[in-house]
Amino acid sequence: METENVLRLLESAEKDAQWLDKNYSKLLTKYPDHFVAIHNGNFVDASQKFEELISKIENKNLNPAEIMIEFLSKIKRIL
Repeated sequence: METENVLRLLESAEKDAQWLDKNYSKLLTKYPDHFVAIHNGNFVDASQKFEELISKIENKNLNPAEIMIEFLSKIKRIL
């Protein structure tokens, strides 16, 4: 993978993480127990089924490997 592409993906991931952190509570209220997809600091889609979310992402001509996918749960987990 070219250095430019790696840097682009890292910048996008950072932007996505910041956007998710800022909007987490609102998303959790709207999409509890859902997988959500974020790309370039924007909400892409959500689904309770991971495979369904991947299909939705692909139908939008996006590469799932370049999308941040997070599971939103009302249950706090301790790692």
